[in-house]
Amino acid sequence: MGPQLSYCRPSAQGNSKWFNIRIANPCFFSSRVMFSKKHNMFRIPGAGGQLIASWDLCEDKHTPKFQELRYHFLPEPTEAEREVMDTCLTSEHMVESQSTGETFLVKCFRQTMDGIAVLQTKGVMAFRVTPKGNSVYTQDIVDLTIFISKAEAFCVRASSFPGVSPNHVYILDVMEISFFKLPDSSITTLTERIMSPYLLKRRQTLDINSIPNLIFYILRWNKVRGHHSFRIMVFRVTPKGNAVYTKDIGDLTIFISKAEALCVRASSFPGVSPNHVYILDVMEISFFKLADSSITTLTERIMAPNFFPPQNIEY
Repeated sequence: MGPQLSYCRPSAQGNSKWFNIRIANPCFFSSRVMFSKKHNMFRIPGAGGQLIASWDLCEDKHTPKFQELRYHFLPEPTEAEREVMDTCLTSEHMVESQSTGETFLVKCFRQTMDGIAVLQTKGVMAFRVTPKGNSVYTQDIVDLTIFISKAEAFCVRASSFPGVSPNHVYILDVMEISFFKLPDSSITTLTERIMSPYLLKRRQTLDINSIPNLIFYILRWNKVRGHHSFRIMVFRVTPKGNAVYTKDIGDLTIFISKAEALCVRASSFPGVSPNHVYILDVMEISFFKLADSSITTLTERIMAPNFFPPQNIEY
C-alpha cells in the first residue's frame, strides 16, 4: 500500500537488490498487489475497480500498462441494500485460478460493528474478468472457493480440500472470519473465537547442538473486542505428521509476533521464563505459562521499534 511498489530480486551471487517503483496514480495507493502467473506480471486493481495496472518486472519495465474494466450484468440493489452499501468501506481484490485459468475481481463491502473500530463484511460481489477488460458479474464460480485475507488472495478447487465449501468467498481477517455463499448472497460470520495457527521450526541461526530439531504447531485464541490472547495450545509435530499436545517444552521458550516465530533456550537468556509462549503483538504483550495455562497480559504501553535495512533503490 502507498505510492510505491517494492520488490527484491534475489541473486545466487549474493548481490540481491531491492527495487522501488513509484506509483503516480493515487487510486492505486490503497490496493493489494497480486502476481499473475498467467500474464507473468504484478497487477493492482484501482480503487473502485475501474482500472487494473500491470507491471512486467521481468523485463524491468517500470511503466505500468493500464486496462479499463467494463462491467456487465450488475444487479440492481434494493433501497435497503443501497443504504448499507453507502456506509461501507469497499475494497477490491484480484485473484487468479490456477486450475481454470480464470481471473476474478472481488469487491468486499465492510461496515464498522457496534460503533467500534472493527469491520464486519456485509456483502461480496464477484466478477469474471476477461482478457479484453469485460468484468462480468457472477454468482457461480462452480467448484472454486476464493480466500481473502491480509495476504494475497488465492483460489482453490473446493473438491480438492475436504471441508471447504464450493462457490464461496472466505474472508479471513484479524477480527473476523466470514463465509459468503455466492448463489444466494448469504453470509455466516464468526466473531466469538478466532484461531491463529503458527507453524514453528527451530531457526537456523540457533545452535543445532543446543536445541533439538523440534517442530511445534501452535493454536492461539483471541478475544475479539480486546484482541487479547486467552488460550494457547502447543503440539509437538513428529516427522510422520503426528501432532502431540504438550504442556511441557522443558527449557524452551516460544516467541510469536508479526515476524517469524522463534524458539530459544530460556537458560541462555536471563529474564526469559522457560516453558512459556510469549505473544508480542501491536496491542498486546502476553506471557502464557504452559504448565498451568495461566496468562499474564500487559496492555499499558507497547513500544514497537522499526528497523529498516539498507536498500538499493532504483526508480
